[in-house]
Amino acid sequence: MASRCGDADVAQEQMDRLEREIASLQAKLTDVEERYGLEHLHLAVSASYVSGFTTG
Repeated sequence: MASRCGDADVAQEQMDRLEREIASLQAKLTDVEERYGLEHLHLAVSASYVSGFTTG
């Protein structure tokens, strides 16, 4: 019985660790998505600005 209890403790520790890692990865993904969006906006505005020089 002690082994089962120990196995359950190990399994719970692994689940807790996985949940923390998933939360960390989700936060990093959100950060990357936000930065990508802002950089894409800057690129689009810059491309439009430069395009104005070449067409006019």
